[in-house]
Amino acid sequence: MRARSVGVIVTVALGAAACATAGAAGLDDGADGAARATVASRLAQYGADARARLAPAFEAAGVAYPPAAVTLLAIKDEARIEVWVPGPDGDGTLRLVRDYPVMAASGEAGPKLREGDGQVPEGVYAIDWFNPNSAYHLSMHVDYPNAFDRAHAEADGRTDLGGAIMIHGSDVSIGCLAMGDPAIEELFTLVADTGLARSRIIIVPTDLRVRPAPAVAGAPAWTAELYALLAEAVAPLRAEAPRAVTGREALAPPRHAVYVEALGKGGYWGLGYEYRLSPRLFAGVAVSATWIADERFLSLSPYVGAELARRGRHGWFMQLGPQLVHHVVESPVPEWEGERTTDAGYQLTTGWEVRFARRWFARTSLSVVIGRDDVVPWGGVAIGARP
Repeated sequence: MRARSVGVIVTVALGAAACATAGAAGLDDGADGAARATVASRLAQYGADARARLAPAFEAAGVAYPPAAVTLLAIKDEARIEVWVPGPDGDGTLRLVRDYPVMAASGEAGPKLREGDGQVPEGVYAIDWFNPNSAYHLSMHVDYPNAFDRAHAEADGRTDLGGAIMIHGSDVSIGCLAMGDPAIEELFTLVADTGLARSRIIIVPTDLRVRPAPAVAGAPAWTAELYALLAEAVAPLRAEAPRAVTGREALAPPRHAVYVEALGKGGYWGLGYEYRLSPRLFAGVAVSATWIADERFLSLSPYVGAELARRGRHGWFMQLGPQLVHHVVESPVPEWEGERTTDAGYQLTTGWEVRFARRWFARTSLSVVIGRDDVVPWGGVAIGARP
């Protein structure tokens, strides 16, 4: 029985990115050893596509782009960021233009208190600088600790408050907000076009517009004061209409992927298709074939799987699925009609993927096929695109 390689296009956030301890010269600063980029060069690279993706949301909200100001509202228990901008009437009302799923974040309800606690901070923060060379595609810095955080830390006698809180791409994080690469391209471009001085983020434990503040076990006494201030800050963020265009409606990487692959020593060639079911699940099918002397093999392999870890453009994946193999042996003599058989088995594959040139990817994989009579290891390589 012949095996086949795997394709994977989704991610599972394992908390491998130590954002909260990265700092300006730490894990979030150098990307793939490439030449140092600037904000301007990243906008030249990603800005046009990001603005085109944002345009329908601003048109639906009736707001010109770029807006006069931007408020991001991060709701921790919903893993969601809303984008609010001033309305067209100049009367101080705000319009909801878009929302995005947060692909990964750590911690729970409650403010960040110290370095290494894994908490996403809660409060009203400026977005004060960009990192165009992030190891997580692109990133923006949240100015935690702010004056409120520092004042209460001093009163509590706390000194090591932590920092380097980023809004970034990819989908792994500890203490930061990982948005996925296409979402951070849009947010990075939006904030850059609007201006850092006119951009801010409000981070709340729950949606304080519709729910009371949570009771956080072990939280300091001043948490009630913080939540009262946050409830006041989010009160103007109420949508009358129109409905926001959501990040989930344009979930990326793109849902569809196609690839070609070469498998094993026998010279299998295959075509595959994958579909992203959710940010953490995918399904696909591949058809592979080979000819060896008078023998022909044709395999059909549906599969499901997940990406176990990702760092920048590199990802480790695993998938599992059944495999059907049709085997034809042509007869070299008239006295024998030849042989045709169909076997079924299961295939477990693990491998490595590298993304390049925006929508292209390459993979190498190792599979184990468990058949009726044998267990066969199999290697493969593939190249594909996400249209």
